Amino acid sequence: MAYSDIIAVGCIIKGETPNFDFISQAITNGIMQLTILNKKPIGNAIITCLDKEQAEKRIFKGEKAANAVLDLLDNSHLK
Repeated sequence: MAYSDIIAVGCIIKGETPNFDFISQAITNGIMQLTILNKKPIGNAIITCLDKEQAEKRIFKGEKAANAVLDLLDNSHLK
């Protein structure tokens, strides 16, 4: 299946173990690798938060990531 873009959406809330840091870094690295390997834009809307309240304040990040990817696609003809 062909695709023109991807938007990764999710939320990681810090718990009592160091997994939060490992998972956050692995996701960021994975998204960067996929972007480079596939030469396709990937919007990163994986938010990292300390608690539910902070997550609720950042819920708009998915929309921002989607708009960023759409802007890239709209301007790709300029290259």
